[in-house]
Amino acid sequence: MAVLSVMFRHFGWPFFGGGFVGVDVFFVISGFLIAGGIYRETERGAFSLLSFYERRIRRILPAFAVVTLAVLVLSLRLLWPFQLLRTAEAAISAATFSANIWFYRTTDYFLAASGMTPLLHTWSLSIEEQFYLVFPLLLMGLEKLKIRRVGAVLAGLLVLSLVGSEVTRRLDVAAAFYLTPFRAFELLIGAVLARCRFSAERRGVFPGFPAAAGLALIVFSVVFFGRGTPFPGLPALVPCLGAALVIAAGELGDSAVLRVFSNRGFLFVGRISYSLYLVHWPVFVFAGTMGEIDPLVLMLGGPLVSVALAAILHAVVEQPPRYNRRLFSRPVLFASAFVCVGAVLGLAQAVIDAGGYPRRLPPQVRRILEVQFKPEYFRHFQWGSCFFTMEDDPSTYDAERCFPRGRKTVFLWGDSTIAHYYEGLVPLFKTRGYSVGLAGMGSCPPLPGLAQNVSSRCARLSDRVLSLALERKPELVILGALWRNTAGEDKPFLEVLRRLRQNGSAVIVLGNPRYLKAFAPHILAERMENDSAYPEDIDLVDEIPRFDAIDAQLWNEIALYFPKDPKVLFLPLTSVIYTRDLKLSAGDDIYFIDDIHFTEAGSRHFGRILFDAILRIWTPEPP
Repeated sequence: MAVLSVMFRHFGWPFFGGGFVGVDVFFVISGFLIAGGIYRETERGAFSLLSFYERRIRRILPAFAVVTLAVLVLSLRLLWPFQLLRTAEAAISAATFSANIWFYRTTDYFLAASGMTPLLHTWSLSIEEQFYLVFPLLLMGLEKLKIRRVGAVLAGLLVLSLVGSEVTRRLDVAAAFYLTPFRAFELLIGAVLARCRFSAERRGVFPGFPAAAGLALIVFSVVFFGRGTPFPGLPALVPCLGAALVIAAGELGDSAVLRVFSNRGFLFVGRISYSLYLVHWPVFVFAGTMGEIDPLVLMLGGPLVSVALAAILHAVVEQPPRYNRRLFSRPVLFASAFVCVGAVLGLAQAVIDAGGYPRRLPPQVRRILEVQFKPEYFRHFQWGSCFFTMEDDPSTYDAERCFPRGRKTVFLWGDSTIAHYYEGLVPLFKTRGYSVGLAGMGSCPPLPGLAQNVSSRCARLSDRVLSLALERKPELVILGALWRNTAGEDKPFLEVLRRLRQNGSAVIVLGNPRYLKAFAPHILAERMENDSAYPEDIDLVDEIPRFDAIDAQLWNEIALYFPKDPKVLFLPLTSVIYTRDLKLSAGDDIYFIDDIHFTEAGSRHFGRILFDAILRIWTPEPP
């Protein structure tokens, strides 16, 4: 069930919005099985660290190496240079079991491609292997120190990790999601459970109840969790405790609930689950390189192709090293592991050294794709002085330069999706006698009350910007962001509007921006190579109903709480910027860096459109 929930979510099945919790369920199962094996061997005096790591290599490495090499080879043919570079970097981190750290450091609004690298899913494998690098050493250390209450120590570490996850999620959600110390509690739940003694007297005592309760918790998480769920931290306990209850029920005896998972279909998926996890995400990503695919075809065909490939990988690659000890002796295994990892590292490094092999493309295509590699394409964000990434120190915000004093000021505040208008709006408002200011941070909404949930840096910048806005009283404040969720956010949102209006500033809230169906440079390049790719008459804007619903809620809240105030306005970008005749380029000017951010030329083009729309709904104060 764990791998199926993850796979179905990725392929867009309804009611699987929280399918990502399958990873958490898997962590609990893994902790229970692996730790239980260590305990049993230790009790018999048969535990060997070398044998343990040998089993991990037999279990993990062969299928991983084959899939990673296959991904790199296919990427050379199917991915554009920028995507190929990111995939090669991800392959190196995955081969050294540090993918979670790499994705934590690089998953940023400027690196949206990382979200579509075919190796994104290896972050969870890295967490698992980092945990098992330390866990047996911890047990050996406790034994050497003659500490008998191992379960209590593990439970203490579990609580420490859980508290750390919850606290860190409020300060830096990416760190809580990707880094091992804040995910270890999930594996430790399984490890602690494995120390419990399920005696014969307890077997058969109501196993159906914990099984049903555990399954209900998992199903609840899969169906009702989603992008808006604060995760991991305490919410991760729901699927993790569900998994623990199902495992405990299995140890207590048989039940009707458990028999559901004992049929041939579930047993088959269980056997190939590791291979299925490895192949399903590359299948999904590479399917996206083949143009538009009917969602129903992807929803049904993606899992079928993934299962077929996983079955082959399981039989041909995964199984022989695990069970054929004569052919794959320890020396042969270690030598093969060295060669496999070396092959992955060598090929990936060759791709990086070649810059993603852009020379395989015609010169005119290379010119289009250059926008993704040149740092100067980001300078119009005023990066480092008025705008920051999550890794930057916002204390360097240059208020004197970025927030002009004086009433005749228009101030832009939000994330990267408002910062990219700055360059285009400055000269236009100047013709009306206005200065333009900017403050922003990637993925940081202009909501001080909620910024702490994103990161501490986001919170510090948001608090300072609101104080400056209340002090300097600009005539117009324009708020813009990728409004990911408004559930529970209405109070901070309305509080910002209320305080700005009481202070005398007019406020325009921009609706959600929209993603394109692919990176704009890639669309333009594909059009150049294939006349039938992305025809001019199709809508290039990706339909995301959730964004439409959020826009409607924002609009309703403004209308409800500021019904007669002509100075609090909502401007839906779908009727202004993201229309069916959206332009990606004009002549030599390319308007998008990726699938959502403008180039400097795009800032000028779309800035003019936004400027005209603002003047249609906002009346400046008389001189």
